[in-house]
Amino acid sequence: MNPKETSETQPKETPQKEISENDSPQKSDAGKEKFPTSTTAKSGTRGG
Repeated sequence: MNPKETSETQPKETPQKEISENDSPQKSDAGKEKFPTSTTAKSGTRGG
């Protein structure tokens, strides 16, 4: 059971991390489309 749980946890963590990274760029793309001024959008996000 121990080895099985570890094996199942490892593959599950890998895809989750990839999804998280994919979510980041996707959100950035959406913000860029909504805000034509990427410079202002970036400044606001950083300042906020």
